[in-house]
Amino acid sequence: MTSIIWDMGGTLVNTYPQVDAVLYDVARTYGVPLRLLDVSRLTRTSIRHAKTTIAEQYGVPYAELDDAEQELRRSWKSRPAPLMPHAHEVLAAVRDSGGMNLVVTHRDRDSASSLISLLGIEIDDMLCAPDGYPRKPDSTMYELILQRHNIAPEDAIGIGDREIDTQAASGAGMRSILLTTPDIPVVSQATWVIDSLDQVLPLL
Repeated sequence: MTSIIWDMGGTLVNTYPQVDAVLYDVARTYGVPLRLLDVSRLTRTSIRHAKTTIAEQYGVPYAELDDAEQELRRSWKSRPAPLMPHAHEVLAAVRDSGGMNLVVTHRDRDSASSLISLLGIEIDDMLCAPDGYPRKPDSTMYELILQRHNIAPEDAIGIGDREIDTQAASGAGMRSILLTTPDIPVVSQATWVIDSLDQVLPLL
């Protein structure tokens, strides 16, 4: 059996399209010659990187970009971003095989728990960095959640949308999957690189 340690935003939950759109809309109000795809390429490094780059290179006030993102995040408390396509299938396949669906996230626990509840999904356990754990790419959260459930690293796969996710999983001795966005090429040290969660199913 194989257990999965999921990242949340951009992996289990399809947050990127909405984040990309709000940052793009703010940039457009300042006449910035960026395409939506350009913004997407920036956010795939990190949302903070995208906001900083747009602010520094194009003169868009960072505070306006940040306010737009925070307003979007507040809206998710009642209207959450959707699950990533095929997430339900992978969650079910892991559960049916006797594995566990575990989440390791940088989100605060209230936000993460609310999102999981609103989306109606079942996970077996979750660690949140704001609870006092080092942030990825540190592997501590992965190691702790494996130990908590007596799962050997070779019996688990870490899935994330950024290299810090796969680095943390690898640091814990696990295999790793990087979930990418089509048309946004990446170089990764992950065990596998995919662009759709249905590609996880043959790996379980």
